[in-house]
Parts: sequence; structure tokens; C-alpha cells
Amino acid sequence: MRPKDETNEAQVPAGYRRFRMGKLVRDAIPSIFQRQQIRACVRTLDATERLHALKAKLVEEANEVLATASPEELTEELCDVLEVVYAMADSAGIDLQDVEKLRCQKKADNGGFASGFHVDYVDIPKESPKIKRFEAKITQYPECTPSA
Repeated sequence: MRPKDETNEAQVPAGYRRFRMGKLVRDAIPSIFQRQQIRACVRTLDATERLHALKAKLVEEANEVLATASPEELTEELCDVLEVVYAMADSAGIDLQDVEKLRCQKKADNGGFASGFHVDYVDIPKESPKIKRFEAKITQYPECTPSA
């Protein structure tokens, strides 16, 4: 159950402006805000909420990776992505060594991404069992209809 939205219920202190954040932040941020005389409405998430918030944070950080324009920005955003991945694994009780083993196995089986191959479309024989994989993810892999 989500707490009541207090952003409009609690009065904004005189001399302050209120901005909605609505997101997971790094552990030291509330203390940093306090030192900067920034008042924040902070709550601690339960395990289920935390895992959900970490998933949303991963998407947020991935979007920030997309927006980078320099190697320095990319380095910083990749650092944030890794921090979220580590926290997510910890939150879900997943050992990062297991993740690394699986990563290596997937790389051995299917390769990495160093070559930069991009598949625009695939033509699959109608009788191929692979069709089911694409049909199961039709929104991700929509079927192309022939032009008239």
C-alpha cells in the first residue's frame, strides 16, 4: 500500500519551493540534503517496494546513458548503472558471482556485443519452431506485412 501523497497536504515552509522527486536515491542523499538545508520527505521502502524502485532506477540510469555526449559522462552513468545492478542483486538475494558466471556462459554461447551487429529483420521459414519465440513476443518483434 502506498502512503498518502503528502506533497500537497504538508504546507510548504515559507521561503521554500517544493519539487516532486518520487524516486529512489543513493543512501547519503538525505544527509546531503540536510546539510544543504534542503527539506525532504523521505521514507524507507520495504523489500518489495525497494526491488520495484531499483528496477525503475535501472531504466532511469539507462536513459541517462542514452543521453551522454562524452566518454566522461558515459563513464559516470555506467558507474550509476553498475551501482543499481549491485543493489538489485543484493536486494533480490542474488550472488554477483552467479551473475558473472551466467554472463560468461551467455557470451561463450552467443558472443558479446563487440562486433556491433544490428539485425533489422529476419525471415523465418513458416515451419520453423523459432516462429513461436517471435510470436510470443509479438510487441517486441512485430511481424512485417508485405507491401501491396
